[in-house]
Amino acid sequence: MLDKEELRQAVLEAELGHLWDDIERIIRPAIYLDSQRTSDNRCAIGISKSGGVPDFPSEFIWPEDEYGPCIFLMQISLEQLAACDVEGLLPRSGLLSFFYSADGMRGGIGTLAGDPVYYFPADTELLRATPAYDSEFRDAAYYEDSSILSFYTGWSFPAFDEFKLNFATAPTMRRICVCMSSWKSQTRIPRI
Repeated sequence: MLDKEELRQAVLEAELGHLWDDIERIIRPAIYLDSQRTSDNRCAIGISKSGGVPDFPSEFIWPEDEYGPCIFLMQISLEQLAACDVEGLLPRSGLLSFFYSADGMRGGIGTLAGDPVYYFPADTELLRATPAYDSEFRDAAYYEDSSILSFYTGWSFPAFDEFKLNFATAPTMRRICVCMSSWKSQTRIPRI
């Protein structure tokens, strides 16, 4: 990841140096992900992936809500992610598994408000789960495709509607976003 001085130089090169103090105040280190599509049977147990069938301890029961079995979204190997967690906010090992409500609309599309997330410590023996599905919406074929996830670091800028950015006009904000985009593309780390 580019350090703060390299970021400041990028801001100066984009002719936004007069905004550096404000930009520095609100940017944060971020973890981004890439995905590479594959079949679920090619994914190792406990690897970071989206789609397919999750890996659970043998005694774990697939989460359900009032709409039926929750939909598996992704699992993240915290060991794979550790090199990107520059602020040390997450455990260094274990597995996080994310699901969302079977109705797919709780809290609106793109949110995980109240949807299940599970943490399994690194010493947990994991097995590939048996798919839970509602044949009205999904069948077993739904779980055949996966994407292997890899991670890289970058810098994050708050969404315009979530943070009051009163120090910049709309055209300046577009220039900042272009500059931020170039920061992200320069900070990739190799796939794990």
